[in-house]
Amino acid sequence: MKFSKKIVLALSLCVAGSLIPLQAAPCVSGSLLSNYIGSSCDIGSLTFSFPLNGFSVIGSTANTTPAGGLTANQVQIFTLFNANGTGFLLAPTTAWTALGGGANTDSELRYVVTGAGLNSIYLEVDGSVTPNSFSHVLEQYCLGGTTSPPAGNGSCPGDPNLAQSEFNASIVGLNGPGDTDGSHPIPDGCSGLSTAVTPTGAGPSACGITATFAAQTSISVLKDIDVNGGPGGGNGDFAQITGVVNQFGPAVPEPGTYVLSVVGLGLLFLGRRKLSRS
Repeated sequence: MKFSKKIVLALSLCVAGSLIPLQAAPCVSGSLLSNYIGSSCDIGSLTFSFPLNGFSVIGSTANTTPAGGLTANQVQIFTLFNANGTGFLLAPTTAWTALGGGANTDSELRYVVTGAGLNSIYLEVDGSVTPNSFSHVLEQYCLGGTTSPPAGNGSCPGDPNLAQSEFNASIVGLNGPGDTDGSHPIPDGCSGLSTAVTPTGAGPSACGITATFAAQTSISVLKDIDVNGGPGGGNGDFAQITGVVNQFGPAVPEPGTYVLSVVGLGLLFLGRRKLSRS
């Protein structure tokens, strides 16, 4: 039985299409994070999966805004592609602030990112603080993880042999109060684990840090985001977060790199045609 070339081509395309994995809908830059809680979305070639408890308030005192803590429908997600990798900026639509000593608001973000060749993670916190206050993000992650890690240092879910890692980025006041429970001391300026960077979001200040590791196909993440007015009460101190960034390597080439690649391929093609004619 003979098949025409058109039938063979059509069957080949069908088989090839079946081998391509299904992807989630794209993460729409500028949309609300609440649109993706309990589901997944794609940024470039990476898929970000947010569980039903993907963004939650774990504590909020009086004298904070928004009252009662920031919710997922008060956060926008902006997609990012640059030298730090592929990922997102979370930006509150209302001021995320602790007003005065003794005030703080604390939230958690949970998700799993999947994709090929994940070899780095970048964390950044944007915001502003006064003396005695701080804006702090503690990042806990499981390499190869498929379930969000529990709070606190320890093993990763589903694999007791998989170590949980953590690092933090903090903007602190001139007097550097340190973490409230003393487990993650924070010196003046940026924390000892992070350095000053240009704010990705509104700023005006920002601290960032990158961790590198062997290539992975999935990473589970738990972010503890703390806006803290510092110890005491009745003073004029405040802390504010205007943006939180997570990106995953490899780095995304600048647009100029793509242009050079296309030009190079074009020259190679022309060169081959010239040689074939000679």
